[in-house]
Amino acid sequence: MTRHKESVLIDTSVWIDAFRGKNPRIVEVAKRLLQEDRVLTWGPAVFEIRRGVRPTERPSSPSP
Repeated sequence: MTRHKESVLIDTSVWIDAFRGKNPRIVEVAKRLLQEDRVLTWGPAVFEIRRGVRPTERPSSPSP
């Protein structure tokens, strides 16, 4: 019998802490979960993260 690892729904506040690198443990766990393809997300969390990203934190868009 194969044992499957459970998926994890990461809260918006945890994503923000991971992206900002404030807590090395949160960054480490988030990276590991992403590498193991165990992360779940949903529309409201994506919306909150995108709305909360400061202009200086946004990735630059390629020029046309």
